[in-house]
Amino acid sequence: MTVTDKRRILYSSEASYLHTGFSKMARETLKRLHSYGKYDIGELASYGHPHEPRGLNNPWKYYGVLPVNQQEAQLYQSNYNTNQFGEWKFEAVREDFKPDIFIDTRDYWMCEWQITRHKGTLDKCTPVYEVCVDSEPIPRAYIETFKQIKYHVAYSEYAKYIWKRDAGVDVIDIIPPGVDTHIHIPMDKIALKKELGLPENVHIIQMVARNQPRKRFDRVYESYQMFKKKNKDLARKTLLHFHTYQSVSYTHLRAHETVLDLVCRLLLEKKKHKKEQNNQS
Repeated sequence: MTVTDKRRILYSSEASYLHTGFSKMARETLKRLHSYGKYDIGELASYGHPHEPRGLNNPWKYYGVLPVNQQEAQLYQSNYNTNQFGEWKFEAVREDFKPDIFIDTRDYWMCEWQITRHKGTLDKCTPVYEVCVDSEPIPRAYIETFKQIKYHVAYSEYAKYIWKRDAGVDVIDIIPPGVDTHIHIPMDKIALKKELGLPENVHIIQMVARNQPRKRFDRVYESYQMFKKKNKDLARKTLLHFHTYQSVSYTHLRAHETVLDLVCRLLLEKKKHKKEQNNQS
């Protein structure tokens, strides 16, 4: 390792060359940090192979988390729940890279082990966390764990408010997950509504996520029904739009569009299969 006068930042997330949400966020963040030219940057890459060219060819130090031989595979699998997120390499990577700043921007269960079992290691640098908080109240485990950390970043104004209200945590900044404006180009909302045949004053609630049970499309739909009952006037000019791109396990979504309502129902494949069997008998 070459020592320079630059501040050293170790960023922990899913491998930046993959196509998950966290990977895309890591890629854009690392590219931006590197473009400043004033940091030495390291990437602790979950689901990344140490010999993967897409990781090694990046202009920053790359540490893949996956095992490279049978002995490492046994160690990796011995505590897969957290080793997949980097725990089994955490101490060695910190010792090799010696960061001044450590950053993690994932879900609670992906990084809580860093604080509960490696706090001494974190105390050797300045840790910064941007933990996903998108509902309330914040679980007690989140609060007890992350109140030990001084510096927090939030995804939204809502998350900042909830952290302060429930945990007394002062968020230092808000950094929302961004979009690539070369791909997603902002367009005139009124013109788009007109093109789709929608009233100009219509409100659109949208959920975009992979179609799997833990994303809880069903809960969003149930909440939307509660909203409609309590806000009948507003509900008449409100749409619920689900966008999903992958069918996982035994679930998929089926959408039915009405004039001012997009209703998405979660169907169980097992029930569908049973119905088809009944129809055939």
